[in-house]
Amino acid sequence: MPIVKRLTKGSALTHAELDGNFTELEIGRITAAQAAGVAVSASAQVLTMTSIARSMLGLAAPQLQPIPARTAPYRSSGTVRYVDFTYVPGVAPAGTYTAPYNSSAGIVTALAAMVAGDALLFRAGTTSTLSAAMAAVSGTSAAVPIVFGVYDGGTGAVEKRLFSRQGVATINCAGLGISAISMVAKNFTEVDGLNFTNNSGANWFVTFSGTSSGGRITNCTATGGQYHFAFQTTGLNPGHVMENNRSVGATEIPIAILLLGANDNNSVVQFNYAGGFSKAGIIANDNQAGLYDFSGTVACNSVEDGTDTTTRAGIDVSPRGGSPRVFRNTSRRNCVGIQLASSNATTTGSFAGALIENNDCSNNEFGIAVVNTRGALVIQYNRCIDSGSKTGATFITPLQYGRNIELYGNTEAIAVRDAIIRFNYCAGAYNWPGTSFPGSEGTGIGLDDNSANLSVYGNYCVANEGGGIQVNSGHGNRIYSNICVDNNKLRPGRSVAIADSGAGQITFVNTPFVEVFNNTCVGTGLLYQKYGIVDSSAFGSSSARIYNNLCIGGTVAGIARNVAAGTTSENNNVVVGSPAAVVNTSNAVIANGAGTSIQTAAAVGAVTNIYQPLAGGPCDGTGATVPGEAVAFDGQPLASRTPIGALFPAVAA
Repeated sequence: MPIVKRLTKGSALTHAELDGNFTELEIGRITAAQAAGVAVSASAQVLTMTSIARSMLGLAAPQLQPIPARTAPYRSSGTVRYVDFTYVPGVAPAGTYTAPYNSSAGIVTALAAMVAGDALLFRAGTTSTLSAAMAAVSGTSAAVPIVFGVYDGGTGAVEKRLFSRQGVATINCAGLGISAISMVAKNFTEVDGLNFTNNSGANWFVTFSGTSSGGRITNCTATGGQYHFAFQTTGLNPGHVMENNRSVGATEIPIAILLLGANDNNSVVQFNYAGGFSKAGIIANDNQAGLYDFSGTVACNSVEDGTDTTTRAGIDVSPRGGSPRVFRNTSRRNCVGIQLASSNATTTGSFAGALIENNDCSNNEFGIAVVNTRGALVIQYNRCIDSGSKTGATFITPLQYGRNIELYGNTEAIAVRDAIIRFNYCAGAYNWPGTSFPGSEGTGIGLDDNSANLSVYGNYCVANEGGGIQVNSGHGNRIYSNICVDNNKLRPGRSVAIADSGAGQITFVNTPFVEVFNNTCVGTGLLYQKYGIVDSSAFGSSSARIYNNLCIGGTVAGIARNVAAGTTSENNNVVVGSPAAVVNTSNAVIANGAGTSIQTAAAVGAVTNIYQPLAGGPCDGTGATVPGEAVAFDGQPLASRTPIGALFPAVAA
């Protein structure tokens, strides 16, 4: 269908019209005339995709995923048995509230007597020591569950079981190589409010395995040990809940959902904290089998200070495929902040419908890494900053990467393709000398090896030590309506040599059929801010198109083109404050494309409403859109000017 436009200022597109316009753009049905922006009105306005993007941002910002509701606890419908190791018998321990069990033998007795609907509660403020792993029969439904929980042993307590208390009764594994609680093929069981410590070997403190379903691990804490809390089950759509747990110092993995025999479309991991672990913090995968899909929810978790220096992530979602929702998480000072990857190294499953949204990632080597995933997944409204160093003093891994958002595929068969990357805030990534490509890191958004058919729009990339957006060795990607400001800006005292092919706000390398249009690129006269947009000198991109961009302040030119790279075209760009509009990769001035102009005064600029985090960050529940920066080469207000570039219609010469 045709693109819907408005010529009258203040006349807004409807939501249906906006949705239709972006559907047309993202499935490639824009006509050549529309894409080139040659529909000229009587007032000489050239209508392009920028007007659509502006309307979409200003009037129809997408609804963010809300903060999830807390899960209502299971409640016992049968006998409740009590454990209090501080109880001094006046009456022989019988597991009652007034005569609780007070020994490991008593726990064994209680477990042997349990039937569906029963609960075993441990007194808050006490420590119970085990002689063997605890296990019980299966619950039969949410109304007839098995519960391991805590109670208030105080005199006259009205509610004997305590709810929503985190880690208030301790279970000590006595240094044994056991799990504290091991439920094999058991359903509708809740472990709530307990603190676990002092086991040994490769044992989870709490584990559900086999065909278990309806399991819940909530409000628990754990310190030390190799592994903490896991659902490692074989059943289809088990519906597990991992909620509001706190894990510190696991020498391997704190929190896991492992798909060992079927797809999992409904499990939830939310409101958890994991810190000081040595591998991944929170994982949801199929144990690298490459067989099963995960489409559950990973939300509102906080993961920090992982010590891995290879490729492990704070939050690692790596099944074969699926449509997981990963939103409102905070990941900082890990190797990778959040990773979405396929576990199948040859024929990846589809990740269509997957969502990575409104996460806050800082001081990881990669803020968000998407690897070997095909399908129309969406990465939006994330805040990724300061990737490449945990402290600013050194790099994180020997590879010396530093990218706020990174997408790549190991081969074309499993490439990242068809994804949408939009409205992300990427700033401050560190650029290191590196081992393979010195000075090529510090990127805001990197579309790397084999990436294809990606739509990248509405992103704000500012003050990264490398380029704002880097496109490398993919094909058919569309980079439009982004704002890249003051990238290739090294922090004081840092020295990294950046090659000419990387000295642009937007750079692309060996990327056939890439389209770069309606972007605003702003430099401030620094050493490595030579261009607004640059094609690689060594690996040019054939059939590339560069049009309707606004490039301000490049010290050499607005655009550097590899003239030997096939049928690359350049037209209708505006360059402000640079010595030349267009140069080749040897910096020799070449002819401007049709409609491209150069101006020495700042008669143009860009201003937009674009996502920037508020004081509380993107995970504070607001998800608000706030005014972005007004960009002008001479620093003057832009309100009365007629801008082009990101999010605005162009003005014909």
